[in-house]
Amino acid sequence: MQKHVSSEVMSLSPIVYSFGKMIIDGKIYNRDVKIIQDKVVPNWWREQGHFLQIQDVQDILDYHPDILIIGTGALGIMKVSPELLTFLKK
Repeated sequence: MQKHVSSEVMSLSPIVYSFGKMIIDGKIYNRDVKIIQDKVVPNWWREQGHFLQIQDVQDILDYHPDILIIGTGALGIMKVSPELLTFLKK
């Protein structure tokens, strides 16, 4: 099943997602990515696998985004650390 993610807040075209594959601006990605403003950072991996911590997204936070979208993957495996959640609520 493919999902389309609106990218109204970015100048990127809509993102198409299915298990193990994302299409962003017509380019296929088969590994995790980060999008920082209009830049796609491919082959992204966290310090502790599927456990997201502040240091994993510090480069995004440095831009002081109004919105941070965290994908949990097709199976919902990605978990967010309590410290990151607390930081984001500030």
